[in-house]
Amino acid sequence: MIDKNGKVFGKINIIDLIVLIAIIAAIAVLGYSKLAGGSAALSKEADNIEIVFYTEQVSDFVADKINVGDKVCDAEKDVEFGVVTDVKKGPAISYNTTSDGQIVTTDKPDYCSAYITVEGTGKLNDYGAKFEATQYTVGHSLTIRAGKAKIYLRVYDITEKE
Repeated sequence: MIDKNGKVFGKINIIDLIVLIAIIAAIAVLGYSKLAGGSAALSKEADNIEIVFYTEQVSDFVADKINVGDKVCDAEKDVEFGVVTDVKKGPAISYNTTSDGQIVTTDKPDYCSAYITVEGTGKLNDYGAKFEATQYTVGHSLTIRAGKAKIYLRVYDITEKE
């Protein structure tokens, strides 16, 4: 098995083999602790969180695809927030400049504003909440997937759900 030059099967140096096995073992231990330990730690310390998202204008046909019970996640980071518990639609808010330079808000046909309330599990902190190790705060802009819709919006509120 080990020849006179110290090689296993005449191809691999015994020291190289030991180093390779140590690296593989370290990666396995690190991976296991990240996957098993990380989720266990989150579930022990998790808070029930209500997070409200807000968008000033979204196409009506997109907003109509969001329903209570739909799963919601960060579309870029694939971080899951929870499920939709409420959707409130209102008139779209669009900003325009008049001929005399005044900025006014106007309604936009076939668009609406929306508050999307989601309940999920994360960890509240002084800055907002962490979901799957990603920090989210009020005012945070992001794109979410909710049901069959994808919307660019902001975090409007984060509270603990009793």
